[in-house]
Amino acid sequence: IYKDYYKIFIGAIMKISKDAQVVVYRKKDEQIEFLLLKRFDKDKNETHYRLIKGGIEDNETPEQTSIRETHEEVGLSKLETKKKLKEYSYQAGDIQHDVEVFLLENTGDEEVKVDSENEGGFTIEDAEWMLPEKAIEHLNFNQEKEAIRESIKIL
Repeated sequence: IYKDYYKIFIGAIMKISKDAQVVVYRKKDEQIEFLLLKRFDKDKNETHYRLIKGGIEDNETPEQTSIRETHEEVGLSKLETKKKLKEYSYQAGDIQHDVEVFLLENTGDEEVKVDSENEGGFTIEDAEWMLPEKAIEHLNFNQEKEAIRESIKIL
């Protein structure tokens, strides 16, 4: 009950963004690899490894958003949704982000093609497949590290 009140109260003074985040994995040589984006943040003048994430549009479900964002940002279209992993919220500036995280398997052998169009102040420099330990090590944000850990438990 308090969480809903908080969102209503916050909604009056800040924007609430509904987002979908994606943990994309593939099986290669009997190992699991996760796809991370290498993104440059021009406001902070820093490069970070991140998971794919984007805003949910009015006409789509969070699961549909996860598939669309993956296709837009890295060009993959042969995807199978395995599970909704978790939900979390965070605040960035005057925007509260409510995030649903999905685990998607890359079932094809398509080449990753990064696309930074519609990325605002961020540029996707590259996308890299990484083994689980390396992916966790490279991610900056604890919620994203936890999403990888949850995925490992499932897989």
